Amino acid sequence: QVVPVGRQNPAVQTAASTDLDSASTSGTAGGVNQWTQLKPGFLAINSIAPHPTAAGTLFAGTAQGVWRYAGGAWTQLGLPSYNTVLHLVVDYLTPTTMYAQTDLWGILKTTDGGTTWTKLANVPSSTVTPLVMHPQVPTTLFLSADWAVHRSTDGGLTWVQLTPAGQRPVSNVLAISASSPNTFYSVCGSGARCVNKSTDGGATWSAGVTVAPAGLIGRIVVDPANPSVVYAGGGKHMWDPNSNVYRSGDGGATWTKVAENLGFYGVSSIL
Repeated sequence: QVVPVGRQNPAVQTAASTDLDSASTSGTAGGVNQWTQLKPGFLAINSIAPHPTAAGTLFAGTAQGVWRYAGGAWTQLGLPSYNTVLHLVVDYLTPTTMYAQTDLWGILKTTDGGTTWTKLANVPSSTVTPLVMHPQVPTTLFLSADWAVHRSTDGGLTWVQLTPAGQRPVSNVLAISASSPNTFYSVCGSGARCVNKSTDGGATWSAGVTVAPAGLIGRIVVDPANPSVVYAGGGKHMWDPNSNVYRSGDGGATWTKVAENLGFYGVSSIL
């Protein structure tokens, strides 16, 4: 389960692995990819988010809250340790604002860098699905819940449903294009082996295209410069034999497998 980040330096990447209970950074020296383990004790890491401006600083959502890595050391932030954080989003303009999606307490928000956290009371579903932040307006958030896309324009305080009532086009995996913010991709609501597309911000969706002939699609990411280039990660649970990555260069119309047999734990994230 690999999550490469390193926005400040493309030669540096970070990875999260729940089977290794650690994070790692990689760099290239002499043409050889080298890794250094960054491990906050014995905690399982579920999600990693880089600091948008401070190179070498990252945040990790773990089985015991949120941790920050800076200056070569890990520090636990103010979220109570009994919260398992499944997904973490950092505001790219105001990095003291973060959103932590937990297994028991829904979505929590901090505006002071993690010292205090407040539960978002009006999230449209108790199901924890990854938040998607608008690439140009960070107070605008998207969430797929109950087979529909929901939007908040006030940092998660209130939500409106964008998908018309009665339709079930999307599942719990959602991705937005950074260069074309009205272009969304999602796992189909009718089945977790196909991906469909919206070009009007989630209001209407195309017919789904089967990506993985077997297994599940657990993650989708859109090329930040080209909304027609999309990657989908297959495999969503332990011992899934279909831990593959697929690529589309034509907006999801056709897909090609570009990596396979990535391990027993599925592809949790692609960046």
